[in-house]
Amino acid sequence: MKRTKNRFLPVFLSLWVVFVPCLFAAPTTPLTLHYLGKAGIQASGEGLTAVELSQRPATKRLLSVALDKLSRAPATLHGIKDDATATSSADALRPILGDLLTAESRLELTGTPGQWAFRLAAMVGPEAAGNWDKHLRALAGQMKLGSVEDLKQEGLTGWQVAPTDHSQGLVFLQGRGWALVATGPAALPALAPWQLALASTGRPIPKAGPAWIDLHADWKAMGELCACFKGLQLPATRFSVTGEKEMLRTSATLDFAKPLPVRQEAWNIPTNLINEPLVSFSTCRGLEQILARSPLIKKLALKELPNQATIWGQSSFRGQTLMTFPLSQPTNAIVQMGPHLPAALQEVFPDLPGTVYWLSNKSEIVWRGLPLMSPFIKPYFSASRPYLIAGVVPVLGPTNPPPPELFAQLKGRDSLLYYGWEITQARLLHHRHYLQLGSIVAGRQGIQTNDASFVFQQEIQDKLGNCISELDLSAPAQLTFTRRSAIGLTGLELVLLGRWIDSPGFPFTFEIPRAPVIRPEDFPKAGKAPPADAPAATP
Repeated sequence: MKRTKNRFLPVFLSLWVVFVPCLFAAPTTPLTLHYLGKAGIQASGEGLTAVELSQRPATKRLLSVALDKLSRAPATLHGIKDDATATSSADALRPILGDLLTAESRLELTGTPGQWAFRLAAMVGPEAAGNWDKHLRALAGQMKLGSVEDLKQEGLTGWQVAPTDHSQGLVFLQGRGWALVATGPAALPALAPWQLALASTGRPIPKAGPAWIDLHADWKAMGELCACFKGLQLPATRFSVTGEKEMLRTSATLDFAKPLPVRQEAWNIPTNLINEPLVSFSTCRGLEQILARSPLIKKLALKELPNQATIWGQSSFRGQTLMTFPLSQPTNAIVQMGPHLPAALQEVFPDLPGTVYWLSNKSEIVWRGLPLMSPFIKPYFSASRPYLIAGVVPVLGPTNPPPPELFAQLKGRDSLLYYGWEITQARLLHHRHYLQLGSIVAGRQGIQTNDASFVFQQEIQDKLGNCISELDLSAPAQLTFTRRSAIGLTGLELVLLGRWIDSPGFPFTFEIPRAPVIRPEDFPKAGKAPPADAPAATP
C-alpha cells in the first residue's frame, strides 16, 4: 500500500514552535537582591571598620528609628487612616524588618507579564520563622487582604491569601529555619522552585558570593512584568558592596539603551588655585548635556555651558569649599546670569533672606546678609585659562600646593569621567555646617543635638578615614562606578541620609520641618528655669 505524505504535519509543527512559547513563556527574573547576613559578614573577616561601627549604640539607635518608620510604610501605602490599625500593622511588621537586618536573604521579582510575583527567602531560624507566621497573619488581617487558607507543601507549612481584584495576595511558608514569602498574581507558583530546592539541598536559594550586598535590576524588563515599574527610564543596574580588609568596596555598572552623549576632553583644572590644607578634591567632565536639561540652569540664560567642574574643600573653621567651571568667556557668563540669578534662587529659597547683588563694575555676583556666609561667583584666570569660580566664603591666600600624586590620579585615564577624594570626617563636619546654615536661610528647623543621626555621626566620625570614588565611561553606553571607603558613604551622603531618616515623611519624602516661631512670651522670666519642652540646642 502506498503511504500518503501528511502535508499538514510540517505546518502544524511550525505553528507549535512559534506560538506555544508565546502562550507558555518561561518566567524571567529581572530583579535579584541578595544580602549576605550578619553571620556571613562576620565570618568573612573583611570590612572590619564597618562591622565594628555597626555594633555602636548610636548605630543601633539610628537603625531602630529608621525601622520604626519603615514599619509604618505599608499602612501609608494602603491608605489606612485609623491610627490604631496603622500602629498594629507596624507592630506586626517591625520584628520582621529587624530580622532582615541580620539574616541572609534574597528578594526577587519573577514571572511573566501579568503573572508576576515578588518573592523573599530569609534564613531566620525556626523560632523567628514561627514569629513571622504569627506577625504576617496579623498583618494580612489588619490590611484586610482576604481569608487565610492553610498550606502544607514539600514538607513546609504555611498559608496563603489568594489574589483578588483589590489585593495581590500573600503566601507564607516555613521550614528548616527558612521563611519564604511571596506576593503578586503568581505568588504561590513563584515559591515552587524554592520549595523543591529547599527539600533537596537544604537551601531555597544559591549561596551568596563574597559580596555583602549584590543587586541586579533590569528596569525595562521589570516594567514589562509589573505595572508599578512601567515607564521608568533607568539603565540596567548591577550593584555590590564587598568587604576589603578594613574598608568597603562599592561597585556599580549602569548599562544604557543608547550611547551616552558625553563630550570628553582634556582635563582643565586650576592647579595654581588649589592649595593645602586640603580635605577633599573632586573633578568631573561630560557635564554639558546634564546642565542643558536642568530647568534651573535654563533660567540663567547662559549661552555657553561648562563641560567640567572641579570642587575642593580646605580644613578651616567654616569648611571653605570652592568650585570652578572652565568657560571661554566667564565675564560674559556673569553678565548673562546676573539679572536672572535672584529669581532662580527664589525658587530654591522662597523666603530668600539677604540680598543678591550683581556688581557689574566687578563682573561679580555676591549674596550678602547671610549668617557666617558670603557666597560669590566671579571670573578667575589661572595660568591664562579662564574659569568661573564660586564659593561660600572669600578665597584664602595661597599656601602650599597639594602633593603631585593627587593630580596624577587623572593622567592616562581617557575613560575617567569623575574622580573624588575626601577625608570623610572633615567633610562630614563641613556639610553638616552648610546644611545647618541652609536650614536657617530657608526658615527650616536645624539639626538637633539629640537627633539620632547627629549622635550617630558624632560617634563614628573618627573612624571614617579616606574615601575615593571614581566613575568611568567603560563603554559608549555603559558607566562603571567604584568606591573604597570605611562605610560606603561620603560625608555629604551621611548628612543627607541622617536628615532624611530624621524627617517626618521618611521614607516617602525628604522633609525638613519649618523652624518654630519663638515669641517674646515664650522666653522664661529672670530667675526661672526654661520649660521642660524647650527645643534642644543646635550643634
